[in-house]
Amino acid sequence: MFLIAKGSLFFLKKEGMGLGDVTLTTMIGAWLGINYLFGTLFIGFLLGSLFGIALYYI
Repeated sequence: MFLIAKGSLFFLKKEGMGLGDVTLTTMIGAWLGINYLFGTLFIGFLLGSLFGIALYYI
């Protein structure tokens, strides 16, 4: 997540994701373990995408 945050800053020349997101992801990984972290991120990305698409078409 840190590399994604720094990569977006490098390529987009603006902050695409803050370090709070990186910290939150780190804490989720510490709480759930690395095995459940990727599933949790996938579900979060999926629900966020579906919600964003629904808001776009309303």
